[in-house]
Amino acid sequence: SGVALRMFWDTADFNQQIMWVVTSSDTITIPAGGGGIYSIKAAVAFNGSVSGTYRELDVLINGTRQCTELTSVPASAAQSFSVSISCDQSLAAADTVRMQTTADYAGNIDAADNPSLWLCVRKY
Repeated sequence: SGVALRMFWDTADFNQQIMWVVTSSDTITIPAGGGGIYSIKAAVAFNGSVSGTYRELDVLINGTRQCTELTSVPASAAQSFSVSISCDQSLAAADTVRMQTTADYAGNIDAADNPSLWLCVRKY
């Protein structure tokens, strides 16, 4: 209950500045010379559940929570739902961006079918 789970990816749709590598599949790293203001957007979709009352989505910069979004769980176990977040951050070369999710019950957090989660880190 309340344990944060890091989110991992197995593919990148766009990775032009090589900020994500498969060997570090939960981390985006700002490349050398890439400092600046970034728009960060994240989302995760969950299968319906009657367990718990909320799901939380966090964006972490260098391991520290910077952006958080909380959503209530629908009453129907058959209804899937999602949590999304958007924030702007000043990032420097070698800064890392991760996402994690938390729930208020003990058990698996059940992400929905593809596309169940995504993270976009884009420099202005």
